[in-house]
Amino acid sequence: MTTKTCFAYTRVSTVKQGDGVSLEAQREAITIFAQRNNLTVIEWFEEKETAAKRGRPVFDAVVQSLQAGNAVGLIAHKIDRSARNFSDWARIGELVDSGIDVHFAHESLDLRSRGGRLTADIQAVIAADYVRNLREETLKGIEGRLKQGLFPFGAPIGYLNTGPGQPKKHDPMRAPFVRQAFELYASQQFSLRGLVSELERRGLRNRHGKPVTKYGVENILSNRFYYGTIYLKRTNRMYSGIHEPIITKALFDRVQALKKDRHHKKHVVHNHRYRRLISCGLCHRRLYGEVQKGHVYIHEFIYLLYYIVTASTIWSNKYNETRSSTYQITTKIMHRETITLDCRIVQDCVDSLDTSKQIPYICKMISSGFVQQN
Repeated sequence: MTTKTCFAYTRVSTVKQGDGVSLEAQREAITIFAQRNNLTVIEWFEEKETAAKRGRPVFDAVVQSLQAGNAVGLIAHKIDRSARNFSDWARIGELVDSGIDVHFAHESLDLRSRGGRLTADIQAVIAADYVRNLREETLKGIEGRLKQGLFPFGAPIGYLNTGPGQPKKHDPMRAPFVRQAFELYASQQFSLRGLVSELERRGLRNRHGKPVTKYGVENILSNRFYYGTIYLKRTNRMYSGIHEPIITKALFDRVQALKKDRHHKKHVVHNHRYRRLISCGLCHRRLYGEVQKGHVYIHEFIYLLYYIVTASTIWSNKYNETRSSTYQITTKIMHRETITLDCRIVQDCVDSLDTSKQIPYICKMISSGFVQQN
């Protein structure tokens, strides 16, 4: 007697369940059923994912392989192991309608008969309803924990999980950094990007040992959990938590106000060399350095005079002057020596610049005494 070739499909809802005995029990029941009914299992398919939603990769592979004619039948442990949503159950029905034998080791059902198909459909409806009821009970449990002031999800950065039914506790390594993040941003000395760099410099790392990203810092600054309130964005509801806050609500509100104020100028303080030590000789305002694309420009005014030096090709021939080298000018600046240029040279240098951004800088250099005109 020839035997029919079948695929065997086993499933558990989570990876954790896969470490238990459920998969072994399903495999044993399918093996006994196949021997009893003269069926040969040519390939086993194992999946560790819920059947409540469609789109299971292993289940999809089984269906496609059966439709390709690689086996004539399918054996699953129970109906709810194969499908718990109407979409996947409809696909199983299509397999039966196309002549493929579908067996369930736990239920003795003939899906080719009208009565067997009706019984299987009813059990599939019950399996789908079980998932809906389980979801409702889970949401009730979550709501109950939230009303008790407990956070029934993973602890945010700065806190540690302490087990079911227990409030989150401070992470002694990361909680101080969370407080510093709020305080530094509230000081208005750091932009968001600058704050990310500063926290990385100070040693803040996520649970994987990597620096916290800009998105992660944004989440920290927007999380009400840190001042003692639990907020669920999905339901837009807030609950009073019983965990110990890291910051005050006043500090949190100040940070939110600064984040919403788009006209507020957020800046990063750079401690450049000679910062605030050099002033304009005309308006007496201090001259500053700046950072562009990670490089410091106008540092010790070498960058400003660079425009005069590079433009010297224009006036060196025009006025029959000997052009000073960049090295010579730079050396004079380093020793705080005065540089003297012909006023016609300076004017031509300014006129040769395509952008107007550098013109006031050069004028400041002239008025401050670093560049003098004859």
